[in-house]
Amino acid sequence: MEETEQVIGGYIPKLLLMEAGEGRFSSVFQHGAGMVERLPVTTPARDLITAAEIDYRPYRKEIKRLRDEHPLFAARLDIAAADFEDFVAEALLLPSMLQKIDPVGFFALGILLDRALQREDDGSALFLLDAAQELLHVLEEPIHAGLPAEHSGDGL
Repeated sequence: MEETEQVIGGYIPKLLLMEAGEGRFSSVFQHGAGMVERLPVTTPARDLITAAEIDYRPYRKEIKRLRDEHPLFAARLDIAAADFEDFVAEALLLPSMLQKIDPVGFFALGILLDRALQREDDGSALFLLDAAQELLHVLEEPIHAGLPAEHSGDGL
């Protein structure tokens, strides 16, 4: 991050582009707590090249591991709340993998995760599984915003 500052007052998190002149811009993250972060000034071409070079494979592999191996998704009649809590704890560690390689995706993911985690229990028997699947879907959003899987090198 190039610059961080505190803004007085509450804000809704926002991703802004600030024009820097001569065809250059800076991405600005306005956090809900009023903190503002600015990425270094860049050009659209440089930003596109940087985005195309992001390697999501390790991140994607961890999402796949959670989906395929976590006990929450084991075939059984009863789902333990403890398994769901463990799944959420593991899932919430994954965004930190994006913080350095995709700061824009990391910021947007934070907003999406905040919304997903506020989901109310609807009383259905499948609530925990549905909520876990939604969380996995949200975690995949930065990948979907990037290049298609066939261009990322692992096809996952």
